[in-house]
Amino acid sequence: MAREAYSPAELSDTSYSHAIVENGTFHVAGQVARDADGEIVGDDLESQTRKVFENVGILLERVGKEFDDVAKVTVYIVGEQESLDGYKTVYSETFSEPYPCQTVVGTRPLGDSPVLIEIEVDVPMGEG
Repeated sequence: MAREAYSPAELSDTSYSHAIVENGTFHVAGQVARDADGEIVGDDLESQTRKVFENVGILLERVGKEFDDVAKVTVYIVGEQESLDGYKTVYSETFSEPYPCQTVVGTRPLGDSPVLIEIEVDVPMGEG
């Protein structure tokens, strides 16, 4: 089966594949809160999470999928967040039951990067 890559201009950096369909699964690379100009949107966890899910939505739309089709979410939270409430708020607005599988990993920031969150998703392409 051939690989199909997706790197929409709306997601700024197109020097890599933002997503690939291979072997019946849509794999979305880690998305951060960048706008089309490459600027980070938001300075708190909730606002950055909103932008990340907006970016993920752009990719899902390219393959005719929706958030309800997402099977797995992997989240990297940068730094020592006092609370995950901002993330949890947006997550619960974005997904409905049955919720996708989820892994949340705490990680160190990369240098002086303002990125607070990065999210990957996997979506089965077949009929579920």
